[in-house]
Amino acid sequence: MQARCPDARFVSLACLNGHILCFPRMSKTRGCGVSSILAKDGCETWGVIYELSDADLIALDRSEGYRQDRDPRNNAYNRITISVKLDGPGIDAETYVASRQEGVHLPNVGYLAHIRNGAAHHGLPATYLEYLAGLPHEDSAEG
Repeated sequence: MQARCPDARFVSLACLNGHILCFPRMSKTRGCGVSSILAKDGCETWGVIYELSDADLIALDRSEGYRQDRDPRNNAYNRITISVKLDGPGIDAETYVASRQEGVHLPNVGYLAHIRNGAAHHGLPATYLEYLAGLPHEDSAEG
C-alpha cells in the first residue's frame, strides 16, 4: 500500500461477512488471476482499512483501472462502498471489486505470496491465514 499510496494511514483490521476472496480476472501486467471479493453466504474475508488522502485515492483508482466517468463494465475494477466489521461497530469503507472475465484465473505463486505475507504482517486471524495457505495457484509464474 505504501508504494502506491505514500500517505496511507493504517486504521484497523476488518472483516467483510458474507463474502469470499476470489480471482475473477486476468491481470495484464502480472499475467495471472488477481483478487476481488464475491458474495457468498457463510464466508468472511479479512483485510485492512486504510485512510487515504485525495491524491492517494486518485493514484489507486488509476492503478486499479477504475474511472468513475466510464461504463462500469469497461473498468478493470469498480470502487464500491461496503459495510465491514471492526473490533466494535461496523463502518462503511470503499473497496475495489474486479469486473469478471470469462474463464478460470488462478493467482501465481508470487501474487499469492504477496497476499499471504500482507495478511501475516497485519496479524489477520489464524483461521484466515490457513485459508489463504490452502488457495490454489499457478505453478510456473512469479508475481
